Amino acid sequence: MLSSASGTLVGMLTYDGGLHGAYLRSDLVRQLGPHRLRVELADGVLSPFAKNVVVDRAQAAAFHTRAAAALLYAGPEAVLTSHTALRLHGCTAADVGPIHVLVPAERRLRSRADVAVRRAAVAPEDVEEILGMRVHNLLPTLAEFICRERPRVALACLDQALAAVAPDDRWTCARGSHDCCTRDVTPEVPGERRWSWSWLPACPSHPSRAGWW
Repeated sequence: MLSSASGTLVGMLTYDGGLHGAYLRSDLVRQLGPHRLRVELADGVLSPFAKNVVVDRAQAAAFHTRAAAALLYAGPEAVLTSHTALRLHGCTAADVGPIHVLVPAERRLRSRADVAVRRAAVAPEDVEEILGMRVHNLLPTLAEFICRERPRVALACLDQALAAVAPDDRWTCARGSHDCCTRDVTPEVPGERRWSWSWLPACPSHPSRAGWW
C-alpha cells in the first residue's frame, strides 16, 4: 500500500484528496460511489473515523493520520493545538493522544475519547501549515500549554522548543511565550492556576541560564 498527502493507492484504486490516509467520506463517495465505499469499509481496507471521515486502516493508528482525521472531523476552520501542535512543532515530550483541536466558539462539536475539542477564536496570523495540516503557531500554543498543563510536561516541552531555536532567538521565544500567557490565557478553573511563571528559569535552555534574563 502506498500513501501520500494527495492520495492513497489501495488495491487497484487511487483515492485523491486525502491527507495522511484520512479522507472526507463525501469525497470518496464522489470518487468511488457509495456501493464501492461500503465494500472497502466492509473489507477492512478503510475504517470509519467519524460520520464524515474515513481512514486507511493500515495507517489508522499513526499520529499524522489521527491528526489529519481529527481536523477533517472538526471542520475547515479547526486548528491542531496543545499537545498535538507541540508534537508537530518538534516537542516530543508532548503526548500523541488524544488529538487536540481548537474550533470557533460557534462550532458545535463534542470531545470524544480520541479527540479533545476546545472552542476559542484564533487569529489567522497564529495559524501555520505543517505537513498539510492547520496548526496553532508555537508561541501561543506554548504559552497556553505552560499555563494549563502539568508543570513537568510543560517544562520539558518548553526546553525542547527553546533548544530548537537559535541561541540568539531564545530570549525572544521565551519572552514571547511569557507575554502570550500573561495576556491571553486564563486558567481552566478561575482562581486555580496550578503554578506560576516563576519556575521557568529552571528550564535548561531558558535564556536566564545563560544570564540573559
